[in-house]
Amino acid sequence: MRGGDFFIHVETIRENTPKGWIMNPNYSEILRFHDFGDMLLKINTVLSYLENSRAGAAELPEFHSLQDSGFGKKAACFYLLQIFCTQHNSWQGQLRGADGRQRYFRSALEALCMMEEGIRETAKSSEKTN
Repeated sequence: MRGGDFFIHVETIRENTPKGWIMNPNYSEILRFHDFGDMLLKINTVLSYLENSRAGAAELPEFHSLQDSGFGKKAACFYLLQIFCTQHNSWQGQLRGADGRQRYFRSALEALCMMEEGIRETAKSSEKTN
């Protein structure tokens, strides 16, 4: 699948629950989410649109780090989610966080668990600084 690239911008984290927005270069609008379940549904909505659309897919430019892109300013945390393919109603791809680490996943649940781990770490570190 081409075009399964998502910027995930987490604006706030309250009680380990993220709120923010998702952007895909092939989808015309930015989608807001209010928790992990909502994030999953919105990403699946865009994936369904991309699979059914015959429009050409735009690829996100390659950045050495997400900070180079200018993305994530004023974010509690952010991710670049790259879904390479979907099989058996799940995702396979790569997740890159603000720290630059690239991690591969074999399911939507595994990707969400990786994001949740990062969000918990971010929430703990922000509690220590406040």
